Amino acid sequence: MVHSTHPTDTARDDRDLVCALLRRDPAAWGEFERRFDRLVRRQIERACRGFARTLGRDDHEEIRAEFHLSLLNHDMRKLRLFDPSRGLKLSSWVALLAGNAARDHLRAHRRRPAALTATGELERADERDLLDVVASRHHCDRIVDLLRTFPPQDQRLLMMLHVEECSVDEIARACGGSEKTVYTRAHRIRAQVRERVAAARAAA
Repeated sequence: MVHSTHPTDTARDDRDLVCALLRRDPAAWGEFERRFDRLVRRQIERACRGFARTLGRDDHEEIRAEFHLSLLNHDMRKLRLFDPSRGLKLSSWVALLAGNAARDHLRAHRRRPAALTATGELERADERDLLDVVASRHHCDRIVDLLRTFPPQDQRLLMMLHVEECSVDEIARACGGSEKTVYTRAHRIRAQVRERVAAARAAA
């Protein structure tokens, strides 16, 4: 099957795949694995990179298995929560869930990193104040609601930066504008995310 890169066609492909998964179509699970296995592994490695001294390859495989099992739990609730009309790509949703699975595993086993280092171009040190702080096993639906409060172009930039881990150049080409514009927009959006998360916590 040839997948178009046009946004509308991508959303249709994502919706069709999720519907097939919910029907428990074996071929659909094969397609899911083909499209997203590399992304899932990358997100697990990213979440566990501060635990290199205590985690091995077997732990990563265990987390990967837990992620797949989590998709089946509660009548596939996590897959049913995916809604392409909200402006999210299935790849972004899968990346979010895979990262959550890794963090849930680390919390369950009371693992703590020996050191956390900040790397990357866009002040990655404060990433945990953004998506990670609200994206837990119990809050996947809330983060989507939070993203919906932003304009579509800001939603896309946020997901490319913090979930898909795209480079500044990739974001600039996808969203339009210069790299300087990406830096400026990222700083503004992250400040707004902090404000809205704080407001949501205060109201809870």
